[in-house]
Amino acid sequence: MDTDLTKVVWEKRKKGGLAPSSRSGCSMTHWAAKGMGVLFGGVHDEEEKEDMKSVFYNDLQVLLSRCSDFGWPKAEPSCDNY
Repeated sequence: MDTDLTKVVWEKRKKGGLAPSSRSGCSMTHWAAKGMGVLFGGVHDEEEKEDMKSVFYNDLQVLLSRCSDFGWPKAEPSCDNY
């Protein structure tokens, strides 16, 4: 990989799937061997006058980061690889 940043070209990619809802407090890591990011949980707060409503997420989202299949597919639990 060339480390000369003057040669880097950014391109807009069309994403697939449904992106997760807006949230804070989530955890995300990049799983380089699988070419994906993994996002878990978080919270979304809505403030209405003197009341605050919070939605807590206990879900797992996957972001495929390979150029050929960039997007947010639905994460399905599987035990096939164990």
